[in-house]
Amino acid sequence: PPRSHHCSSCRRCVLKMDHHCLWTNNCVGWANHRFFCLVILYGVAYSIFMLLATWPSLKGVSKWSCVRWSFFIAFFTFVALGCLGAIHFYLVLTGQTTIEFLARRREARRTGVWPPRPHDVGYLRNFQEVFGPHSLLSLRWALPFAVPPSKSVVN
Repeated sequence: PPRSHHCSSCRRCVLKMDHHCLWTNNCVGWANHRFFCLVILYGVAYSIFMLLATWPSLKGVSKWSCVRWSFFIAFFTFVALGCLGAIHFYLVLTGQTTIEFLARRREARRTGVWPPRPHDVGYLRNFQEVFGPHSLLSLRWALPFAVPPSKSVVN
């Protein structure tokens, strides 16, 4: 099918494959891309919570205290997951997978011109293809319940 790829790690064909995730030892594709993005979102939210919870306690603690370590771990988790989340949010809104984006970038480096995004159907519809038929402002898309993925795999 269009937009499917064979994963050499999993040894299977994955619909709308985004990437093979080494942390979960699983491919991120059509059926679980939403949950991958939600895990990143929840990680960013939790690291913000930890930053806010530990910030008032930083004053007057020793250099190697658990509070200070918790703050720094939360900070670096926020930076790492924030960057990863920003990249994937951009890819979701533009209707691309990581594999497609890297192929477009490779083509742009070769020719000097970015090729068009053939599966881009607008920010809202791209978002709804991954997160379900909810509006962006309803926040129902952020709940971890199973919502049937979009029927459209090609677009």
